[in-house]
Amino acid sequence: MSSGLDAVDFGVDRRPPASEDEYQNSPDWLKTVVEAPMINYPGTHANYSSANPYLLGILMDTVVKQPLDAFIDQELFEPWALTIISYSMIPLTVLILVVACIYDREIC
Repeated sequence: MSSGLDAVDFGVDRRPPASEDEYQNSPDWLKTVVEAPMINYPGTHANYSSANPYLLGILMDTVVKQPLDAFIDQELFEPWALTIISYSMIPLTVLILVVACIYDREIC
């Protein structure tokens, strides 16, 4: 993920303001992440940051007006005739990215 936010979790010798250790220990996760400065143009640098899928989850919760698993069933698995027994076996980040790909095929 490469949002450009200063939220890098690994591989830097400093404590980025929206790194996992910082935002998850703050009283307001969303405020901490969205107030982080941009250090790169979005999509130009790859790094690991748990803040990015967290933000995507907030966005999906705002856009999708039903439970995420029901939405994924309706929009992805049912049209492809797939059956998912347990969502607990699929990482949430993967599910969120699948939903994002349904809405914007260019990001996939």
